[in-house]
Amino acid sequence: FDRSEELMSLEREGLSYVKKSVFVLVAGGLGERLGYSGIKIGLPVETATNRCYLEHYLRWIKHIAGPNAPFVIMTSDNTHERTEKLLRGLGLNMTNVHLLKQETVFCFNDITAHLAFENRKLLRKPHGHGDVHTLLYRSVDRSSGKRLVELWQSQGYSYIVFLQDTNATATLTIPVSLAISAKHRLAMNFTCIPRQPKETIGLLCKVRMCGSDIERTINVEYDIFESLAASLTELGGDQAAPGSIYSYFPGSINTLILNMDDYIPLLTEFYGVVPEFINPKYTDDSKTTFKPCRIESLMQDIALLFDPEKHRVGGLRFNRFTYQPVKNGLQDGIKKFAQGLAAYCAATGEEGFYEAIRLRLQAAGLNLPTRPNDAYDVDLGAGLKVRLFPIIVADAMAMGVSVEDITQRLLPHPENVTVSARSVLLVEGCVRIESLDLDGALRLVGPTDENAAPLVINAMTVKNAGWVVRPLSADESADEIHRIRGYVIEEKEMQAVNHAKL
Repeated sequence: FDRSEELMSLEREGLSYVKKSVFVLVAGGLGERLGYSGIKIGLPVETATNRCYLEHYLRWIKHIAGPNAPFVIMTSDNTHERTEKLLRGLGLNMTNVHLLKQETVFCFNDITAHLAFENRKLLRKPHGHGDVHTLLYRSVDRSSGKRLVELWQSQGYSYIVFLQDTNATATLTIPVSLAISAKHRLAMNFTCIPRQPKETIGLLCKVRMCGSDIERTINVEYDIFESLAASLTELGGDQAAPGSIYSYFPGSINTLILNMDDYIPLLTEFYGVVPEFINPKYTDDSKTTFKPCRIESLMQDIALLFDPEKHRVGGLRFNRFTYQPVKNGLQDGIKKFAQGLAAYCAATGEEGFYEAIRLRLQAAGLNLPTRPNDAYDVDLGAGLKVRLFPIIVADAMAMGVSVEDITQRLLPHPENVTVSARSVLLVEGCVRIESLDLDGALRLVGPTDENAAPLVINAMTVKNAGWVVRPLSADESADEIHRIRGYVIEEKEMQAVNHAKL
């Protein structure tokens, strides 16, 4: 994401398509695996502002497309009520949010499909996030009687964007992916990153069926690829390409862009049902009985239904820093890191989010201090170390949604802004920083009305004790949002400038 005319052009074009897009957040999960008792979309992206994932996505979309932008959240029995409560608590007044609840399906325990019971009741589990397509197919707008997808299409929406629950940096890739989708007339566009061998994300592959010349571009799950890969290369197995640390195939991170004109006929033809599979864990070598499991479906397998002769399916590969999910608890993340894989835990998600913002601001011309490659702020164990400072968090209204926006809104003269390596800068609302010398912690709050004059910071010098970070000991009492990270950021001293108090 270095500043370039190509990037700025793609972002500019893509933002026009964001305004014509419907967003679907697949968010049926709890945070139990992470050591978090709430729903995953309620988890704070970072602990400088404690803004949660759902708020992060909604604020970004609201800033670009307004409060009436269509936004769908797929929930489950476990998360539906809590999602409703979280939405009310955020108070963002988004008027076109739809909660679609996923149902559960029966489980089986042997190859003859005997139903599984638990406590004398039929055992049921979620069917997988492929259900999102079924829910979209069935959902009807009460006032018009139209199916939601057809209503959106009639209102001029051109694309539908599917998001996973905990990858805050997806907002950086979406405008560019939309611009590329439009330019190349893609029916479906996978967002990808270079993939490490053995990494637990799917691979974007071209697949040709035996005896056929037809090729499909689809996602192949990592566990299936592992068994297939042995016969694909001379090295065998899930290996790096020669001369690289990455796999032959890019990793799909499940930010998906679909063209409405191609997607809706497919929904209608297949009633929103994508191909299903079962993944049994056998209990013995006879492979006749297994632990209770259900038939599942995957959101990305909608690609299997497109006709390659009529529809173009492709992928766009970004830098790895654009994928910062939180899908492992801290100890599991440390184990992954020890195996040479990305930790993908709350600590690295926060670290990656800060780094992404710093890189964006640097692309806009801000000169930030260089820290040694081996510098870190917290050692979490087994070699996993995170670098958090300098911490800069600016919401969508402050920072805009493109590199060009940053120079037009927040930093018109980045050469006049200095932020030390230990500093914290939090910015909300409409703020324009003309010149600033910061060595410590500063919070700037501007108006939230786009038509209001921004808070202007000019010739300001701030030096104070700032914030510090320290690791948590194993037996230390702390809020779970800090425990799952393994550290706590503490405020020693902070200066604040609020437009409402001037």
